Amino acid sequence: MKVAIILLSTFVIDENSDLFKRKFLTNNSLRIEQYIVGLKNLKKNCSKYNYDIYLIDNSLKYNDLMGSLRDVIGGIRYVYCDRNNMGRLNKGAGMVEVWRENIWLMREYDYIFHFEPRQKMVSDILMRSFEERKGNYFKVDKTGEQFYTGLFVVESKKLIDFVKNVDIESMVRDNLSLERLMYDFFRDKKYNILGSLGLIWYDSYKNNFETHV
Repeated sequence: MKVAIILLSTFVIDENSDLFKRKFLTNNSLRIEQYIVGLKNLKKNCSKYNYDIYLIDNSLKYNDLMGSLRDVIGGIRYVYCDRNNMGRLNKGAGMVEVWRENIWLMREYDYIFHFEPRQKMVSDILMRSFEERKGNYFKVDKTGEQFYTGLFVVESKKLIDFVKNVDIESMVRDNLSLERLMYDFFRDKKYNILGSLGLIWYDSYKNNFETHV
């Protein structure tokens, strides 16, 4: 069984974008610091697992990365994806856009761990749960009607099916959230629910207040 951790990042965002002005995005200097911490902690918690790790960034080619980022990325396979249109308008739509461009990669694996590396992983609870019993694992947020999409593991074929069928244009037009769309898509499919993902998430809208997830 082949398993991959796929990290989606945007190291540099457009600070003139509407999302940034509405405080949905963190400024570039702070987000780089958070990425460095996040990648270090990911490596620390996942070093004992035999998973391939890919980082897909849609803002900078590898040669344009600053030295501190290159140092922490060492050992992780770097993929540059130049699709960065929808993410300026709807963060979830931007993630789907990048996933679509990299279906070729997901097809190589049986399971995909998705992780947004600007978070700080303080526990490998998801990996341990997955190793004990293979399957799809999500955390449902406090509304009870949405997934937390910062970290989950899912069968590759199911993620590809979702990615192919979701309507990106309607996500942007109707301000639909990826969290709710994924929850609705998997509603009738088999998955496991975790109470904690062992993460610290930074809420940009609340001045990057740390939330344990």
